[in-house]
Amino acid sequence: MKTSKAYFERFKKEFLRWQKELGLMQYRIKFYHIKIDGMYAYAHTIQKGKLVNVALSTDIEEPKFDEGPESHARHEALHLLLSRLSWLAECRYIEDSDIGEEEEAIVVRLEKVIK
Repeated sequence: MKTSKAYFERFKKEFLRWQKELGLMQYRIKFYHIKIDGMYAYAHTIQKGKLVNVALSTDIEEPKFDEGPESHARHEALHLLLSRLSWLAECRYIEDSDIGEEEEAIVVRLEKVIK
């Protein structure tokens, strides 16, 4: 299935909504509408620069039921939410408190969303 420009615009709008909702406004977002093999979308975060490259594929497999671009956008925003924790876990040297502080930050963000 080809994703239209309107589908992509809905994807972008929903991703930005979740970015704000999850309190992740420290990141700059660049959106791409490109062909991605084997994926609907991705969010690649560059932690040091606080930059996120978010892409939606121009061509996706025909889903059994299409949940729409909003579900893909929410999924990628949740990857952004966890990206710093993943990045810290992969760092060679971190402070003892870094993981715990990030875990607490995620919990606080989720408390604001999940009521």
